[in-house]
Amino acid sequence: MAASPADHHADSQPPISGLACSPGATRAIGEGLAGIAEPGRIVALEGDLGAGKTQLVRGLAAGLGLAPESVSSPSFVLVTEHEAAAGRPPLVHADVYRAGSPEELATAGWDPVAGGGELVADAVVAVEWAELLETAIEGDVLWLRLEHVDETTRRLCAWPGGAWSRDAGRIEALFAEALEREEETA
Repeated sequence: MAASPADHHADSQPPISGLACSPGATRAIGEGLAGIAEPGRIVALEGDLGAGKTQLVRGLAAGLGLAPESVSSPSFVLVTEHEAAAGRPPLVHADVYRAGSPEELATAGWDPVAGGGELVADAVVAVEWAELLETAIEGDVLWLRLEHVDETTRRLCAWPGGAWSRDAGRIEALFAEALEREEETA
């Protein structure tokens, strides 16, 4: 897997990390992130196939008042826009696995020069396979890597940037809460 942009910066803080022991815990973390997210913020997701990227986006959708089942892995559609629930920002879900370049994203409305441009400005944005087009993703970005630990457990490592950085403590608490809930039900 390619390294996240946070790995390339000498001044980068250590990641916020935690474990999700089930798909439900991964969705719960996404739902919690939706409670923090504001329009213009990006969640840049990295991870191998089956790591839980789409599960996390389903949690974001639920947290934004959208039907989580409306979110699928859009590998053949670069960008899917989900209408806003009352009083919440819309969700823009991008899967750049098949995008060959930042310019290809422009055909879906993403401005590669402006970190997403108007498509990002009024929405919460989740980008799967973000590491493939890291130069086109900038601004208020939460880089979130999901790694397989075993069949059901995932390690999550987060590098909050821009506006996300002021919520680092809340993100760390979300990770801890997800693990506590899993331990209580085990």
